[in-house]
Amino acid sequence: MSLSWYVEGESFLHRAGSLPKLAFVGFLWITSFVFASPLWNGGLLLFILAVLLVARVPFSSMKAYLKVIVPVMLLFLVLFPLFDRGGTIIVVVGPIEIGWVGVNGGIVAASRLGALFLSTVGILLTTTRERDLVGGLMKGGLPFEASFLLMMTLRFISLSMTDLATIREARRARAMPERENLIQLLRNLVSIVIPLFVATIRRIQTFSNALEVKGFAPGAKRTGVRKEELGASEILYGAFFLALTVLLAALRLKFGWFA
Repeated sequence: MSLSWYVEGESFLHRAGSLPKLAFVGFLWITSFVFASPLWNGGLLLFILAVLLVARVPFSSMKAYLKVIVPVMLLFLVLFPLFDRGGTIIVVVGPIEIGWVGVNGGIVAASRLGALFLSTVGILLTTTRERDLVGGLMKGGLPFEASFLLMMTLRFISLSMTDLATIREARRARAMPERENLIQLLRNLVSIVIPLFVATIRRIQTFSNALEVKGFAPGAKRTGVRKEELGASEILYGAFFLALTVLLAALRLKFGWFA
């Protein structure tokens, strides 16, 4: 597994600037919560998938993360109808009643999670180099320390996924069972979580020591970081997505659209 989210490519997403992509992803994030309908949220998810397919973003680069996100989405589709039984009842199985409200809520929640993940990872992180993303965040007014912290958080996620894959491969090499029953499943989780936690804490300590040795101090003037000014096209893109976001939010709040 790669330690970086970025995947080489020549698509229009790869060629686009980091700040316009940040504005676009921010618009998609807010829109996913403005929409509160299976039709609109599902349509937004399909739109993001279409953008990724047109840009030829390889889903194989997100395979490890999709293995986590997709089961959670399926869990939403199952749990919401079981616990939210309002509205018209469509299915009755013994004591279990499934209504339209729960089904709609499950579809909306699953679509939102998929949209948030694919827009952030697929559209932004896999098509933007880390240094360009830090530069874009700084252009948008975020201090270098906050931009650096955000990028290190993203790097820790990918490193933790790499550690998880290593631990699972070590378990398979020792012929340890993945799952047999509920008790065995809980034991497996403990034997995975504890080494992962220890590895993460050790990496944080190593990283903290490295920053201290290099004299990195929050608030200190960074002589090697150059903050670029906003270009006209970046201002235009930002204003466009901001106006579109405000318009959609106003239509939802004022007229109840998209619900």
